[in-house]
Amino acid sequence: MPGEGVGAVMLKPLSHAQRDGDAIYAVIKATTINHDGRTHGFTVPNPNAQAELVAEALTQAKIDARAVSYIEAHGTGTALGDPVEVTGLMKAFQAMGKQPEQCALGSVKSNIGHCEAAAGMAGLSKILLQLKHGQLAPTLHSAEVNPNINFTATPFYLPQQLTPWVRPVLDGIEQPRVACLSSFGAGGANAHAVLTEYLDAVAKPETTPASEPVCIVLSAEQPERLRLVVQRLWQTIKEPTWQSQPKHSLLNLAYTLQTGREALTYRLGFVSASLPELAVQLSDYLASCGTQSVPYEPITQESEHGRVRFAYQNSVTQSEFETNKVGMGYQHQLLATWLAGNDVDWQALYHNQPVQRLNLPGYPFEQQRYGWAHTITESVNRPAPSVIAAVATVETKLTTSLHPEQRVQSELKHLVHTVLKLPLDRININSNFIDFGFDSITLAELARAIAKHYAISFSPAVFFSQTNINALTRYLLNDCSELLIEAPPEVLQKNCC
Repeated sequence: MPGEGVGAVMLKPLSHAQRDGDAIYAVIKATTINHDGRTHGFTVPNPNAQAELVAEALTQAKIDARAVSYIEAHGTGTALGDPVEVTGLMKAFQAMGKQPEQCALGSVKSNIGHCEAAAGMAGLSKILLQLKHGQLAPTLHSAEVNPNINFTATPFYLPQQLTPWVRPVLDGIEQPRVACLSSFGAGGANAHAVLTEYLDAVAKPETTPASEPVCIVLSAEQPERLRLVVQRLWQTIKEPTWQSQPKHSLLNLAYTLQTGREALTYRLGFVSASLPELAVQLSDYLASCGTQSVPYEPITQESEHGRVRFAYQNSVTQSEFETNKVGMGYQHQLLATWLAGNDVDWQALYHNQPVQRLNLPGYPFEQQRYGWAHTITESVNRPAPSVIAAVATVETKLTTSLHPEQRVQSELKHLVHTVLKLPLDRININSNFIDFGFDSITLAELARAIAKHYAISFSPAVFFSQTNINALTRYLLNDCSELLIEAPPEVLQKNCC
C-alpha cells in the first residue's frame, strides 16, 4: 500500500511498489467478508459470524494471533453492538487457540464520528498513520467504558492517550506491528482486513557519489506558502536523526520532490551536492525573504499559460556551465527549464538507478474556514433579496468607469468569489475553473449567477471551452459586446450566449 500521503494511498502488489520505489505504509496480508445471516433484527449483529470472519482472515494471513497488537474496531459506541463485537473477537482468538498478550482496541469514530459508507476507509487511514508514526492514538470519550464489556477478562485495552506502538516479542523475537480492521454494515455485511507494517529488509544505500549534484524543486500557489514549504523541508532535513536513516539520501529526496509533487504557480529551485549544502541553501533563502539582498536570480514572470507567476533559482557562475563541473551545468539547465514553466521528464533521469520516495512534509494549506456560519451571519445582519443581486449592484457602481474587459473580469471574479467564498486576491483570471475547486454543481451555480447578473441565457456547457475568467471574458465580449458594453448590468434584457 504505497502513497505520498494518506490522502494519496493506492493499492499495488508489494513487488511492484518495491520496484517503483514507493513509500510503503503497510502490507495487506488478508481480507475477508461474510454475512450475519438470520438474526433477531435488521441491525442486530451476529457475534459468531464476526468471529468466523476474524479467524479466517488471520488464518489466510498466516499471522500468529499473539502478534496482533492493535485492532481498529467498527466500534459505533452502541450499547449492543460494541459488546457483540468484543465477544466476536474473543471467540475468534479462542477458536485459534491463541490470543494477544496485550492488544490495543480503538475506533476512529470516537474522533470523527461515523462516516457511514466511508467508515472502513477512515479506520484504514487511522491504522496507516499509526504505523507511519509508530504511535497509538487515544480513543476519545472512553474514560467511562460500556458496562456490558468486561475488559479485564479480555486481552484488550482502550488507549487513553498517545502512546508508542511497541512491537510484540514472541519467543524472544521481536515481531512486526500487526493491525486488524473491522467494518460492519447495517443488515449483516461484515468485512475484515489484516495489515502489517512494512520493514525494508535491505536499506538502499546512496548510489550516487555525494559530490554529484541534483535538482531540488519546490513550488506553491502563493509566495507565503512557498516560504512555508521551504521552512518545513529545512526543519526536517537538518535533524541528525532524519539524516541518520540510510534511505534519507539526497538522491531519494530529489526524486521524491521531482516525481511526487505537483508543479505549482510559484517555483523555487536549487542545485545541491549534499544534504548539508541543501540545508544551508534553504536557510539562506529563508534568511533572505523580506530583504533587499536576495541571492536568487528571478527566472520568469507569468508564463504564456498563466501558471508560473514568479520563480527563483540559486545563482550559478559561468565557469560552472563552461566546465560542466560534475554535471553542475546540466543540472542548472534542467532546473531553468522547469522554473520557466516547462515540463521535465524527471523519471528518465533515474532509469538505471534504484531510488525510493520518502515521506516528506506535506503542503502547508492556508488555514481558512469555509462554511455556513459566515453566510448565515451575513444574511441576518444585511437582509437582501439575493446575494447575486447585491453583488451586481455593488459591482455596477465600482466598475462602470473601467474598460469593458476589465469591468467584466472584475465582475466575474466577484461572482466566483460569491459562489466559492474564495478571497478575491486568490482568484487568478488565467487559472482553470477546476483549479479553484469547481465541480459540476458549483459550475451550474456559477452559470446561473452569470445569467442573472447579466440578464442573459447562459449554459454551463460554455465552461467546457471557456475554462478560465480571461477566456470567458473574451467570449462574453465577442458574443454579447453590445450587451455588455453599451448598457449597465442592471438594465440588460437581451438574451445571448
